[in-house]
Amino acid sequence: MNFRPHLREEPELNLIPMIDVLIILLIFLVLTTSFSHETSVQVALPKLGSSDQDKNKTPPPKVQIIVTKEGNYLIDSTQYSNTETNLIKSALIQASQGEDDPDINIQADRSTAYQAIVTMLDLLSHLGYTHVAFMALEEPQAPTN
Repeated sequence: MNFRPHLREEPELNLIPMIDVLIILLIFLVLTTSFSHETSVQVALPKLGSSDQDKNKTPPPKVQIIVTKEGNYLIDSTQYSNTETNLIKSALIQASQGEDDPDINIQADRSTAYQAIVTMLDLLSHLGYTHVAFMALEEPQAPTN
């Protein structure tokens, strides 16, 4: 019989491998976050305040084109059928007041056939007009909580 007390060894927690793993994780996190900042693009967008709008007002477009549901065109309050391409071209030249590349503003009904808009864009490109904008109504957004 052995009456001597048994000396139990306390379990040791080896911290060196744990510290190595934590350092590697820290290096990995630092590198990946720095790469994500380098690839992101920061854009400062303008705000829609009344003061900003008043400062940046642009003059109204020079040529106003309205495309009806039926695919007809209104240029300077004169209605043209979509088959009258020569009349439409001459009306566009007259409405541009001799300017080489005027600002064109197209307002089309939401149920207008796509072909009517493509025909108008084709006529504008034949005349060399490249500054074309489409008008749309901005729908009010519901407040988010």
